[in-house]
Amino acid sequence: MSLESYSKIIKPQKINASENGNFAKIVIEPLQKGFGVTLGNSLRRVLLSSIRGSVFSSVKIAGVSHEYEAMTSVIQDVVQICLNLRKVVIKTDLEESYASIKIASNVAKKVTAGDIIVNPGVEILNKDLFLFETTGTGNIDIELKITSGLGYVVHDIKTERPIGELLLDCYFSPILNVGFTVDNARVDGFTEHDKLILSIETNGSITPQDSVSVASAILRDFLKPLMNFDDERFGVTDFAASVKKSDDVGFDLNLLRRTDDLELSVRSANCLTHAGIKYIGELIQRNKEEMLRMPNFGRKSLDELCAILDNMNLKFGMPITNWPPKNMDHLLELAKKKFESE
Repeated sequence: MSLESYSKIIKPQKINASENGNFAKIVIEPLQKGFGVTLGNSLRRVLLSSIRGSVFSSVKIAGVSHEYEAMTSVIQDVVQICLNLRKVVIKTDLEESYASIKIASNVAKKVTAGDIIVNPGVEILNKDLFLFETTGTGNIDIELKITSGLGYVVHDIKTERPIGELLLDCYFSPILNVGFTVDNARVDGFTEHDKLILSIETNGSITPQDSVSVASAILRDFLKPLMNFDDERFGVTDFAASVKKSDDVGFDLNLLRRTDDLELSVRSANCLTHAGIKYIGELIQRNKEEMLRMPNFGRKSLDELCAILDNMNLKFGMPITNWPPKNMDHLLELAKKKFESE
């Protein structure tokens, strides 16, 4: 196959998504014959294994030293309480946080996830979930640790831990189910191309469409090191060749805008400062998944930055082959004059 023929491979031109609560059906078409299964299977595996989530990783119940100890103040046993706590759906951008449940000794009630007291930046989504029922014969004081992670982690019973701390097996993934089918897509009257139909259900801590975006970014980052050839020879457009030029200097001066000069919310500005991101040129080389992994950086912050970059005809995940530019000092002077005149 000649080098030029790589650019003739059919690539997706239309993506339609229909969401109903935490379920979505995403249709991607057209695809080169055979790429429906290739893309669908790759996305499915990444979605099920590599989307971050947050769960309760340990429990401390006042007066309880191990999971088989009886509690007179609660009808359910400790094991059942731990199993119910594993079903709580948590939404947070924090890597680690804490929560608690406190019930007075004279209160007999059915305790739900809505009774969990969480720190700022943490949200319980299924607040109606039943946890346990108290008898009103003693205080209930429970401390919970929230941890963010990937996949399924089984706690090691040999791990040293404080007396009374009960470790929970952690299923971090917010993806409940992923399936895909491949149908025929019509292109110029021919139906020999593929149409990929993804069906995704999440627990609500991330939307199905966002989960696909994150999975796509993960796949891209894994394949990027293998692209050790001249992209243009294979019909792959490099950002350096398509970047918007300004002031005839052969460089987009927007890349030299300082992030602390942008009109950002306090949280977004602090996150960029802590990450050491000073210029737009440094920012756009990061993908959305990397940004969402930053402590305290959430979806609102990401949307805020996406809107700003969109106004500059830029976006996350853009590689820049000549960063930082060799004539950085000269370009900074030109950028300063340009931005002051705006």
